[in-house]
Amino acid sequence: MTPDIVVDSHQFVRVTLHGALNATDRIEVRKEIAHVCNANSIYKILVDHRDVVIIAWMLDHYEFGKSFNKAGFFENPRISVIINKQIESSELLKFSCLVAYNRGTMVETFNTEKEALDALGIN
Repeated sequence: MTPDIVVDSHQFVRVTLHGALNATDRIEVRKEIAHVCNANSIYKILVDHRDVVIIAWMLDHYEFGKSFNKAGFFENPRISVIINKQIESSELLKFSCLVAYNRGTMVETFNTEKEALDALGIN
């Protein structure tokens, strides 16, 4: 999977994901996001995850969240993830985000883009 990654007005990085993601895809996408953030010195990230189904075991979700601080970001990012509550794997994504948050990565899930941008301090 190739994510759409755009630097938006030098304020934040917008990532749009589509389709199915497995555990390996998630790690590769995270590395690509870290590369763009580091190259632009921007560590506010909006991830549109509304059109994604995650195919992974529960342990994969835990490990993904637990290892977030090893993603290669030069600075600790602040991440807002927009989810689709109608997709079952969104609950597991929320679990991954909670694990990452409990280990120091500022990542939260939201139902709307406005909520997600407000959390990043972007109006």
